[in-house]
Amino acid sequence: MAEQKHRIFEIDPTSTATLARLKLLNGEVTGRPAVGSGGAVLSKGSLTVQDSEIHRSKTQGGLNGGFGGGIAATQGTLDLTGVTISGNEAGFGGGIYIGERVFTNITGGLIERNSATYGGGISIASSTNAQFTHVTLNNVHVFGNQAQVDGGGIYAGNATEGSGTWLTLTNNTWIHANSIVLDAFGRGGGIYFGRGLITFSVATIAFNHAGPGLGDGLYRVQGQTTIDQNPVVTYIDDSEVVGP
Repeated sequence: MAEQKHRIFEIDPTSTATLARLKLLNGEVTGRPAVGSGGAVLSKGSLTVQDSEIHRSKTQGGLNGGFGGGIAATQGTLDLTGVTISGNEAGFGGGIYIGERVFTNITGGLIERNSATYGGGISIASSTNAQFTHVTLNNVHVFGNQAQVDGGGIYAGNATEGSGTWLTLTNNTWIHANSIVLDAFGRGGGIYFGRGLITFSVATIAFNHAGPGLGDGLYRVQGQTTIDQNPVVTYIDDSEVVGP
């Protein structure tokens, strides 16, 4: 168990790393500049995390700045299996920040009760070129996260050009009880999706909360987003909204 007041792990661009059966607590990006990336873990390479927990970590300034309170993957690949990420804070991605074109698979595990300005649980940087930022959630629970502005559970950025994000929710993934807590016009209590493609394959979006008529479950930007033609998704006390 690591309990620190600085970033706990950093993976450089040429490295491949596996973290397994760890509990990481109270990581924090400190020093100058006041905002940064990866409160507990910053990866610029290829990172695998298995059967671990990341709690109460943040970027300095918390909700006022920084990327990825728990994990920030700014380059390379990210593979999480059976990981619990909870109680972390950042400006973008309280639990996890996924940079442009970082190929990401999350299998099992729980992303819960994290906080951010955008993307309480997960924030995804949409690709500005022809290659998607591809993120898959396989049997994952995204629960009880909060954003101040957009994307209580998941925020996928609103790129003005390029392919954007390809987000796949599969194998009984739940996005539930996430919320917008500050902005009365905040969009996407469960998911805010700015550009790209969403594929549903047995997913549930339930009991999330956003501003009135602004997509308690899912808000996606008109003309820039597509949902797979045969989605298998269940909404419970939630809605999908397509807006500007």
